[in-house]
Amino acid sequence: MKPRALRLRRTIVLAGQETDYTARVCARSRNIRLTVSARGLAVSMPRGVPQTRVEAVLLEKSAWILKHLAAVAARQPTPIDWREGARLPYRGCELRLSFAPLVHVPQPVLVDGELRVGRAAQGDARDIEQAVVRWYRAQAHACFAERVAIYSDRLGVLRPRVLLSNARTRWGSCNARREVRLNWRLIMAPQEQLDYVVAHELAHLLEMNHSPAFWALVGRIFPDYARVRKALRLSAPRYGIV
Repeated sequence: MKPRALRLRRTIVLAGQETDYTARVCARSRNIRLTVSARGLAVSMPRGVPQTRVEAVLLEKSAWILKHLAAVAARQPTPIDWREGARLPYRGCELRLSFAPLVHVPQPVLVDGELRVGRAAQGDARDIEQAVVRWYRAQAHACFAERVAIYSDRLGVLRPRVLLSNARTRWGSCNARREVRLNWRLIMAPQEQLDYVVAHELAHLLEMNHSPAFWALVGRIFPDYARVRKALRLSAPRYGIV
């Protein structure tokens, strides 16, 4: 087994902004390569490149780096403050998080636009978050099964096995075993966005690609997919997808 490449955390000032980055030596690299992701700025370089050369490249590309770091930061989801009164996205609307200290129920209960967490599910912020996520997942499982049944009939395919996904970078997937995985966070999104992802993944049962034939299938069962797809991309960070 090859040893893992050493990653070094470093800092440089770009246009007056202190910027952290990760430096990694890659034996197969011929040039210095910069990437920006949710993890921040990463520099991959050939062996033997002096630090002065790396910094010169970073300074030269400072405008590009700062632009992309800002774009990534803008896409990061706003963390939920797990206190009473917090707003929770649900099926395109918002629920108010409330605590019901006299209610002995293991799972939150939805009542008149409020998601009430009973005494049995209360604790610190982590306990409350876990209870709410369990509730989200239960709602997602029931909803996804219903929508997959509807769109499977429209497409004329046997209903696949439906599994929940916890991915942070994608809404769904489909494999050759006829398993469709749908991100439980879709239950936060409006119905049409959820339905688009269902239609998209079901179309992969017939076309395991993104060819014109695939998009024709999607359009057949979900004609307005282009508009909804764009809206989902814009709203994804709100639901924790980056």
